[in-house]
Amino acid sequence: MGGLSQLVTNAVATAKGITSDLQVVVQYEKFIGDEKEHEGIIGRRLYDDSVSYKAVMESRTRFVSIDDGVQGVNISSLQFLDPLAISVRDRITLPDGSRPQIISVEGAVGPNGVYFAPKVLF
Repeated sequence: MGGLSQLVTNAVATAKGITSDLQVVVQYEKFIGDEKEHEGIIGRRLYDDSVSYKAVMESRTRFVSIDDGVQGVNISSLQFLDPLAISVRDRITLPDGSRPQIISVEGAVGPNGVYFAPKVLF
């Protein structure tokens, strides 16, 4: 697996250099658990300290057919170019201060469960 792992790592390093002008800085917070205010009642979500990462942000509109015609659906994503163990429960703050809900995480995962360069859809 070392050969494939090294190939992916090299490809990500190349992409990082090519896309440097397109990258934005986002804040990433790892989900660590739910605060329990009372027995059996789940309170707010708790996150680890914020860490800055660079990512390529993309937003596009996909048109889907519906009964009465066509509807536009906005699809946004962040392509991280660093290894990251990320899940849909984690939190990302975009440069404009918004915190979109993570819908899914895609990409090649190493044997340790860390994505080589995860793509986050929101």
